[in-house]
Amino acid sequence: MWWGDMTEIDTGEGKFYLASVHDAFSRRSLGYAMGARHDTALVSAPLQMAIATRGGTVSGVIRRRCR
Repeated sequence: MWWGDMTEIDTGEGKFYLASVHDAFSRRSLGYAMGARHDTALVSAPLQMAIATRGGTVSGVIRRRCR
C-alpha cells in the first residue's frame, strides 16, 4: 500500500510545496516533487515517479478508502 503527503514550507521568498509518495510496508520514499504551486501537476509528478520506481507494476498498491 502506498500513501502520499503534501507539505507546505514557509521560506523567506514565499511558500514552497513538497509532495511525496511512500511505500507503507518498506517505508521507502518512492517519488517526490517540489514546486511553488499546490496543484494537480505537483501531486501527480511523485505518483508517476513512484510508478517508474516500481517498474510500472502498481496493481494492488493503491486502495481507495470508503467512508
